[in-house]
This record gives sequence, structure tokens and C-alpha cells, in this order.
Amino acid sequence: ENGNKKSEGNYTNSTPTGSHKTWYENGKLQMDVDYFDTEKTLGNLKINQFYDATGKQTVKNGNGTYEEETYGGKSSGKIKNGLKDGEWKGSNTKTKASFIEVYKDGNFVSGQSTDSDSQKYPYREILENPEPNTGMASFYKYVAANFHIEDVDTPVNSKIIVSFIVEKDGSVANIKILKGVGGQLDLEAKRIIKKYNGWKPGKVRGMFARISLALPIAIHIE
Repeated sequence: ENGNKKSEGNYTNSTPTGSHKTWYENGKLQMDVDYFDTEKTLGNLKINQFYDATGKQTVKNGNGTYEEETYGGKSSGKIKNGLKDGEWKGSNTKTKASFIEVYKDGNFVSGQSTDSDSQKYPYREILENPEPNTGMASFYKYVAANFHIEDVDTPVNSKIIVSFIVEKDGSVANIKILKGVGGQLDLEAKRIIKKYNGWKPGKVRGMFARISLALPIAIHIE
């Protein structure tokens, strides 16, 4: 925006690949990283060099300390050979929770959150998405059995993509059509999601959380 280079890298099908560099607004280098195919706990990112906003280098040749923000929580820890390693500590200002996570060679091993009441929540996955209590296959059987098709005179062979939030108590909110076919079918897709009340809420770092989902509903009318 101010005429200085902001980022440089290559993409394949809109996905970053290989070497990438980013710069701060003042033109100083922020980070030099590599993107690779194998998913790790920093995404698919290997950090080679990193400088904080003051210009201090905290990761040099793939080793040092790094701070990141994921799922609303800020954490910091050791980078070894470009990847997370050892114990990382962090906190979430919104939930007032703290957490400790253990990594090895970029892979998440285990973690434990502590809420404002000192209650502890161990976890083996950082993000656990909401899911139907009886499984996704059962959910789609429910959709097929309860989806009403009326006043549709033309053939349809498409998908409706519905987004919504599963609250901490398993209720559903903010139902939206991301991709629709129009008219009554879109309204019916929203109705069917609103009516279904069998969601198991998701978790972030072992604690129940509001999580957004997007699901396809296939429509085939001859």
C-alpha cells in the first residue's frame, strides 16, 4: 500500500508453494519461510528466518523462538529446524483461558487448557469440529427423509451449501446459504438445518466453543 514490497512467493492452484517472504510496512524483512505438502502444526509452514516488529531476529536458520495466533489464542515457544518443538505456552484473552501444548518435529502431541476457575481440560486435538450425535451418515438420512420438495417444475441437479454456527450447547445459529439454487429449495435447506437439534458441540483446545460449519446438501430432481 505504501510502495514497499509486502510479500513474494509462488502459488499452485491458489495454494502457496516453496519459498515465501514477507516484509513489514517499513520495508524490513518479517519472515522467510517454505511451504511444503505435509501438514504440520504450523499449517504446512517451515520457518527459516523471523524478525519481530522491532527488527529483532527471533528465528535464525530455522531455530529460535516464535509467537503465533491461532483459534483466538496467542502462544509462543521453540522452533527447531523450522518447526514447532517442545513446550509451547499461550492464552486466550476472550475466554480468559491459558494453555500448554507439547510438540515434536512440528507435530502436536498433547495439550491442556486451564480456565479462569482453574478447571483443567486435557486434549489431543486442538480443534474438534461439531458433529451430529449419531454420526454424519445418520444426519444425511434425516435430511433425505425430511427435506420437502414442492412446486419445483424444472429439473435440478446441484448442491446447496449451507453455513451455520453450532453453539457451545449444541444449538444452531446464523444459518446462511453460501451457494444456492434459489427459491423454495434454499429456504427448505435453511429450515432443515434449523429443525435438526442433534449436534455435538465442537471444542477448541479441549473447551466447548462456537464453531462455524458449512455442509453440502445434494439436490436431484428429474
